[in-house]
Amino acid sequence: MARVGGVGDSFFVTTVDIHNSGSASSAIRVGWLPRNTNNSEPELSDEIVIEPGETVRYGDLLDELFGLEEGVGAAVVLSDSDGIEVMTRTFNQTAEGTFGQSLPGVPENELI
Repeated sequence: MARVGGVGDSFFVTTVDIHNSGSASSAIRVGWLPRNTNNSEPELSDEIVIEPGETVRYGDLLDELFGLEEGVGAAVVLSDSDGIEVMTRTFNQTAEGTFGQSLPGVPENELI
C-alpha cells in the first residue's frame, strides 16, 4: 500500500476493491500497517458493511480511510464472515498511462 512520491514527478497511490461473495452481510474493518513500525495494534478504519454481491472501491485507500497524506506499508482486512475477496492496485498515473501492479488479498490461512 502506498501514498507516496517517487522519482521525478511520480506519485503512487493504492486502490482497493473489496467484494462480498458470501450470502450474508459482512462487517469489515481495514487495518493500516505502516512500514518499519510495530504493528501489533494497527489503526483500524470505521466499520464498513458490505451486502452480499456488493463490491466497495476506494480509489486512494490511505487518504479515504485513514486521512493520510503519505505512507507506505501493508493493510489487513478483518471480516466477521467468509466470502470477502480483496484486490489492490498500487500505481502511478502519468500522461502516458499508468504504471504499477495489482495484488490479490491473501486469506489468513495462507499467510506465512
